[in-house]
Amino acid sequence: MSYPRLFTIPGMGDLAESIDTLRHEWAQSGDKPFPAPGGDGTGSPTAKAQAGYHMDFVSKKIQEGKHSWRDLMRMRMNNLFATKKQDELKDHLLGLMALCAEWYADLEGRNDD
Repeated sequence: MSYPRLFTIPGMGDLAESIDTLRHEWAQSGDKPFPAPGGDGTGSPTAKAQAGYHMDFVSKKIQEGKHSWRDLMRMRMNNLFATKKQDELKDHLLGLMALCAEWYADLEGRNDD
């Protein structure tokens, strides 16, 4: 499978290589992250409440045109933590990864002057 749109973003191939290298290093060193025996920690009432709060907070900031990457990441992460169903978790993880790719592309396009 090819990813023609993703890899048209400057630096995205390097990012994919870096991710792959890090995962390989984790596997080799034994430092690979893994879920605790109690599960992945998603779907708690607290996580659901936090997701609702951040959704409202960030939605207002978006309407005002005052949102940041941090706001968008926080909203995505909290929505992910609030979800328990596997298919929904996958969808939220994909959304988070897509947002990370957008942020990375934004960084690649910046001039550090």
